[in-house]
Amino acid sequence: MSFTSTFIAVTIFMFILVFLVFKVANLTKKKDRDVIRIAGTGVIGSAYLAWAVTYMAHYHPAVTP
Repeated sequence: MSFTSTFIAVTIFMFILVFLVFKVANLTKKKDRDVIRIAGTGVIGSAYLAWAVTYMAHYHPAVTP
């Protein structure tokens, strides 16, 4: 897979994970929903950001010869 298609695929996968976190949060009690949404989105977002920075640093066409 090329650089761009890998990046797009992981981005779509990240949005699906966030969507699933929101679906699971809707199944819980009302006062727990916001906590699950914030924590889940924060964990997924920070993991995605760490992956994106590492992937850019190692595999970007401008970096790799």
